[in-house]
Amino acid sequence: MRRAVADLRAKAATARRKWLPLQLPDPRRGVGLVRSEIERLLAVLQIKNPVQIKWAPDLREDWTATHSWLTSDQRHVIRLRPDRAADDVSRSLLHEAVHMAQSEAYESPGAWHAAYARQKDAGYQENAYEREARLTVIEFATDFRLAMPV
Repeated sequence: MRRAVADLRAKAATARRKWLPLQLPDPRRGVGLVRSEIERLLAVLQIKNPVQIKWAPDLREDWTATHSWLTSDQRHVIRLRPDRAADDVSRSLLHEAVHMAQSEAYESPGAWHAAYARQKDAGYQENAYEREARLTVIEFATDFRLAMPV
């Protein structure tokens, strides 16, 4: 595990992402997203498909973010609650970016959704995909400043 962490940190230091569309929303409620850091994270995670990030005030109160991989155009969409602190938004973006990487390991959004659904009986806390995302955030939250107070 330590070797994998070291390899990922080395990759993060030099990552360059091929240009793909990255749509970011305007700052909201004192939180702005840091394009260069998000692009670096997407490069490290080798995200191949376009990414759209948007504010979602209608998101469940107990959530900070969600990820969807759309079948229609292979675009990843991350929806964020606009009333969260910058550190919470940053950690949640990292968590959802891990889901982007996990999903792109499958040949289609449908295959990813089916694989994720097979974990449903384990419950959220024991779901293997959620555990990986949570552990990644614990390990790398300070390596990526994806959101900042503005």
